[in-house]
Amino acid sequence: AVLPATRQQQGSTAMGDLEASQKIKAAGGSYYETMPISIDHLNLTRSSNENNTFDSRRKPPRLALYCGVTLILCVSITFILLAATHARVVKLKRGASDEKTDIDQSLSAYQALKYGLNKKQTISDVGCEGTVLIMRHCEGATHTKGHCSYLGFERANYIASLFGNTTEERWPVPAFLYATRKERIGVEHYVFREVDTLTPLSNKIGIPIGHETYGETGVNLADKIHSDLLAGEMCGKLAVVAWKHDYIPLLAENLGCGPLDGCPMYYDPADFDTVWQLKFVYDTPGNIHDRSKPGWLIYASLVEEEFDPFRWSKISGDYPQGGKETGGTWNEMGNLARV
Repeated sequence: AVLPATRQQQGSTAMGDLEASQKIKAAGGSYYETMPISIDHLNLTRSSNENNTFDSRRKPPRLALYCGVTLILCVSITFILLAATHARVVKLKRGASDEKTDIDQSLSAYQALKYGLNKKQTISDVGCEGTVLIMRHCEGATHTKGHCSYLGFERANYIASLFGNTTEERWPVPAFLYATRKERIGVEHYVFREVDTLTPLSNKIGIPIGHETYGETGVNLADKIHSDLLAGEMCGKLAVVAWKHDYIPLLAENLGCGPLDGCPMYYDPADFDTVWQLKFVYDTPGNIHDRSKPGWLIYASLVEEEFDPFRWSKISGDYPQGGKETGGTWNEMGNLARV
């Protein structure tokens, strides 16, 4: 066994190894091939390696760890900011698109009012006022084959009760009744719901429903109403229109009413209660360039029918004291109770 060498002995050994190495190299040999490795040299090398391994475990690269965490945080924050910015840009673009569409439709409605009324000769007096009520047809069902459902017929009879010449009724008796024709684009069977909606009112006031020539787009109906306004046939009178909800905005546009006038671009498919009131007035502010020249103006407002099926059944007599075997009293001719 070889005893551990002292520091002085280790130094002497290292100097001797260096001199031996130089002599062997001068002779063309290799020191490591001919010189045996001493026990002291092996111990010194192993001790050095163990110290290095120990230091690497005890002292991890903290700077690299901090840099990695910082990089992850920066990337995450950047991603969140970019996502928020993108959402805001999309929202702004959508808002700008909606605003542009509103303006486009309002311009189209203005053109319809301009060339349908204000560019044509009128015999109506200044101050002539006429109103058009546009309502959606009654509720339907798959088994009703194009007609109103039970609830829909209830609504139709309720609508008839809203018109009259006394102060008890909500609206005046109309002079004109219009509905979408029964033939539909892309539909094989006839659809009668618009006509069904106005039938109780027609029976009540004795005015027929014009519907045979008026398609969904409402172009022909708009021309008819414009002609009546120009001829003075609508002054102080009301026209009631039952229409397919998809085409109510288009009909209003053809009449000259757009989003900036109070007519929305959309009618909610779940809504059966909203009525669009379009008031036409022949007055001087109609022409902004020449205030002395009268022109047609249009004002729109949206109101609710306020149809309550159960309340209407009670008023009609379907729930008397002690009960009743059958309902539908509202369907009896002449039984149009006032509310």
